[in-house]
Amino acid sequence: MKPFESLTVFLMATNETDILEKTVHGVLDNCPDEDLGKIVVFLISEDCPSAHTVRRMIAEKVSSKLEMRVQSSRSSYEAFAEIPTLCETSHFVIMASDGEMSPETLKDFIAIAKKKPYSIVCGAKWNKKSVVEGHMLHRKIGSRFLDIFAAAVFGVEATDLFSIFQIYPTQLYKDMNFRKPAHFVCEFTLKPLRYGVEYIEIPTVYRHEKGRKNNWSFLRLLMLAAFYSVDVIRIRFTPKKFL
Repeated sequence: MKPFESLTVFLMATNETDILEKTVHGVLDNCPDEDLGKIVVFLISEDCPSAHTVRRMIAEKVSSKLEMRVQSSRSSYEAFAEIPTLCETSHFVIMASDGEMSPETLKDFIAIAKKKPYSIVCGAKWNKKSVVEGHMLHRKIGSRFLDIFAAAVFGVEATDLFSIFQIYPTQLYKDMNFRKPAHFVCEFTLKPLRYGVEYIEIPTVYRHEKGRKNNWSFLRLLMLAAFYSVDVIRIRFTPKKFL
């Protein structure tokens, strides 16, 4: 695998407009120009609201490093498998474009990746120094339970194993044979642990923007917990040669 050379930030986007633009500027403000390769707004379709915002920003020449790509699948989970194939830099980060994840954490990601380029660094929402605002109580409880369960099964000291907000070594993910189950996040965040990749957690800020629709019903969370638990067991105990 390569040492840290530069970073691509993938912003997953569907209906975000103003907050997407704010997130792009946050990335530009917090990534030194020499460390930032590209900002790729990864769109669910070419005619979604976010696509119009990105086209305008490109036309206004907000940054020569800003570009847009459309997912080959409308499934956000399957889109994760596509991201490493699109990445040309040594490392990449996946962020939501709805303001939930703090671009300020990118500076810390880059600093650690330069020292430990083969590790995965996570902006962990359950780190003691992290700030989590606006999340519903049942989502906090459910998320925390899943993380405790996964950490126990994998035998690691970690508080947040399902966050996509991490800096990833690109070659590691290009070399992995990812399956595409219904909940691909488990494949993406847990499989590297089976190969002994160092997992580092740092504090960050997660903020649910006021007025943003929240689809995390208790029933949906319960269903996700069941699917995630099955994948945790499968990934942990499947022989490496079959992963």
